[in-house]
This record gives sequence, C-alpha cells and structure tokens, in this order.
Amino acid sequence: MPDEHTPLLRLPLPHPDHLLVDDVLRLREALTTVDTGFAQQRTELQTALEATTVAVADALDEVSADTTRQIRRLRLNQLLDLGL
Repeated sequence: MPDEHTPLLRLPLPHPDHLLVDDVLRLREALTTVDTGFAQQRTELQTALEATTVAVADALDEVSADTTRQIRRLRLNQLLDLGL
C-alpha cells in the first residue's frame, strides 16, 4: 500500500486505487491533524490579541495621563498668569 503524504504538512493522502475502508483511518488522521493545527493557531492568535489589547490600553493610559498633566500645567499657568 503506497504511503503518500502532502508536501507541506505531511498529512496522509488516500490513494486513488484503494477502497475507502483502506483509507478511512488515514483520512481521519489527516482531518484530526488539521483540526489540531487550527486549534493551536487560534489559541496563539487569541493570546497575541490579548497581549496587543493590553499593550494598546497601557499606551493609551500613558498618553491620557501625559495629556492630563499638560492640560493641568496650562491651566495653572493661566491661573497664575505666567504666560508660559
């Protein structure tokens, strides 16, 4: 029985000359491998998105705090009429 695989993922391929009963386990293995790969990629993507969301929120907090400090400084300067 030929043991052919896809070039990139090395998934087992059914053979055109085989009966389905001969290849059903190979097809199940291939589908399970693809499903597992997608699940792993989804988990990695979710983790990356969460980290990005936290980083963006932290950056926005920092910009907001800096802007608030600048506004307070301007108000104080106006209040004291320092013209700075």
